[in-house]
Amino acid sequence: MGGIPRFDRPIIRYPSPPGQLRGPSAGEDDYLDKLAKYVPAPSVAFVAVASGFVDSDAFGWILIAVALLGTWLYVYIRGEVPVWTYGLVLVAALVWSFCATDLGGRLLSLDAGARGFVLACGTFLIPAADTALTTKRTRATRDDE
Repeated sequence: MGGIPRFDRPIIRYPSPPGQLRGPSAGEDDYLDKLAKYVPAPSVAFVAVASGFVDSDAFGWILIAVALLGTWLYVYIRGEVPVWTYGLVLVAALVWSFCATDLGGRLLSLDAGARGFVLACGTFLIPAADTALTTKRTRATRDDE
């Protein structure tokens, strides 16, 4: 009978006309890869668990500082990455730490709607910034050759 359909046919990619967006080429991250790269899961998990034990604003800010340091170390250990990755990952860690936990409400007086809005914007704009910077670097490298 019908069974499970097979999807083992190769994906055919047609060249895009000049000026149109193209998919990632070999070695480039697509949007989902970038999104996964800029969701600092260990830092968010640390903040989510540790924020339950924080009873003052001062310790909350110390918690954020430790999370940012840990995020920076994860990127540093990962090896050679473009320099802007450090900045984007730290911004992502701030956005996710403040908006995916209740810490943003406690330290920054953000209500749930504001935290959701900032998180949505960060989830969209941080990978977009990485794409823009990568594209600019790729074009500059091609122009130098």
